Amino acid sequence: MKEINVHDEEMKKLLTLQPLQPVGPLKTYAGTLRHYQKTGLDWLMFLYDNGFGGLLCDDMGLGKTHQIIALIAAIREQRTKSGRMIVVCPATVVSHGEKVLSQFGAALDVHIFYGQDRNVKIFEKKRSLVLTSYGIVRNDIDIFSSIEFDCAFFDEAQNLKILVPK
Repeated sequence: MKEINVHDEEMKKLLTLQPLQPVGPLKTYAGTLRHYQKTGLDWLMFLYDNGFGGLLCDDMGLGKTHQIIALIAAIREQRTKSGRMIVVCPATVVSHGEKVLSQFGAALDVHIFYGQDRNVKIFEKKRSLVLTSYGIVRNDIDIFSSIEFDCAFFDEAQNLKILVPK
């Protein structure tokens, strides 16, 4: 086993807490990030680049949704992975999420998996972005557990508890 040396270039890069490559201008994000949202995007990209999970928590109204849309756009445009991604939110937020994604991330190939006419064929596309609710994930857990996602985003993550069997 290799001993970790803080002088190694990889370790130095990791300790900067910066993305492996800077996040450049985005073509598929139709908004403008404020300076603190750009900092949040860089943090999220650092986590993504290094294979870490993370939480984005701040007060309501500060633009977490925009940071996530920008992250998805940045991954699609500036990183080599093009796998499936999923956004899971409370049922009461699905229509708002659809509206915001279509307004600021229309080119991201968003598929809504919600309601009575859910079509599992959307998961056949390797580069899809799926928006659904916690209840749908719980009800269709067999479908979701058989699909590999490159990234999963959980809005209002306290709702994850409904996915845990009792």
